[in-house]
Amino acid sequence: TLVFAPSIPLLDNNIISLGTVFLIQIYAGLLLRPIFIITRQMQDLQRAGASIDRINKLFDTKKKILDTGTEKLSSGPLEIEFNKLNFAYNEDTYVLNDISFKLYPGKTLGILGHTGSGKTTISRLLFRLYDPKPDDGEILLNNVKIKDIPLGDLRDKISYVTQSVELFQASVRENVTLFDDRVSDEKITSILNDIGLDDWFSKLPEGLDTIISSSEHGISAGEAQLLALARVFIKSPNLVVLDEASSRLDSVTENLLDVAIE
Repeated sequence: TLVFAPSIPLLDNNIISLGTVFLIQIYAGLLLRPIFIITRQMQDLQRAGASIDRINKLFDTKKKILDTGTEKLSSGPLEIEFNKLNFAYNEDTYVLNDISFKLYPGKTLGILGHTGSGKTTISRLLFRLYDPKPDDGEILLNNVKIKDIPLGDLRDKISYVTQSVELFQASVRENVTLFDDRVSDEKITSILNDIGLDDWFSKLPEGLDTIISSSEHGISAGEAQLLALARVFIKSPNLVVLDEASSRLDSVTENLLDVAIE
């Protein structure tokens, strides 16, 4: 319309013909399409620029957890000791106050408490997602201060399972092994059978090559939780920390989880 309207006076004064008007209209349409494409590309470029800024900020983030330890953990079950531990996420409010306990190798400990009482915080500190202040007590594994253990060795020996399970849009094999191609298919299927996922696994159209994701209808919250536990068994850690791992499970699946852990 914007092109056609200015052409009317020129047509009335016989400056251009009717065919020229239609030709102008066609050319205008041909020009508008690339302009719209360029506009969309500029919007995509702006979004990409904002994403790059966020990525750069992530790369610029300074580590708060120092990896300076040199003491290697021995094989076998671990002894855990919390010695007069205090911890606060900010300077004002302490989540943990003077926490002390010892868990001997091969034993099981359940920690009960209301929401916000610090149960998850204990798990995070054990995994060194956070560190307490130097004068706020200490955590020891096999009588070794946790800060003296290399992070890679610590997190290789401990498996941390939460109630929130993240699945990749990838195959069953890749979700269980976390893309470690050194794990054999026989070991994966054996573990799936041990934790009670044999019936679910037998119905998969492509076996271990079946693509799953967190949004797929073929996997329930309970099955996803058991897959997270399968990751633990693949790793064969010295210590397993379950942070409300059964809170979303029905009674049948929770029994399967208990049997698998035992």
